[in-house]
Amino acid sequence: MVFGVLGSKEVEPLVSDGGWTILHYAAKGELEVVKSQMQHGAEVDAQLDDGSTVLLLAALNQKWDWLVEHGADVNTADNAGWTILHSAASSGKLDVVKSLVE
Repeated sequence: MVFGVLGSKEVEPLVSDGGWTILHYAAKGELEVVKSQMQHGAEVDAQLDDGSTVLLLAALNQKWDWLVEHGADVNTADNAGWTILHSAASSGKLDVVKSLVE
């Protein structure tokens, strides 16, 4: 099923419990899948049921900068009001924090 979605002209809205899409899963470390999904129309600022974005997930794996370059909004907050800056700071990702505040 994943192969068919990745190879198709359009991204099918496969969503699991909690709102997880292929793009959300890929943001945890599979940049090539992220790129493919976005090239086929995946919504870069899609949120999970808890409000987490693809960008928040990617921040923990150092893939966030590519997403920002391709339209992800660094100011989108989850349901608790956290943005990528909050997430990076609480996870000790000081390089991400530094890049965001510059």
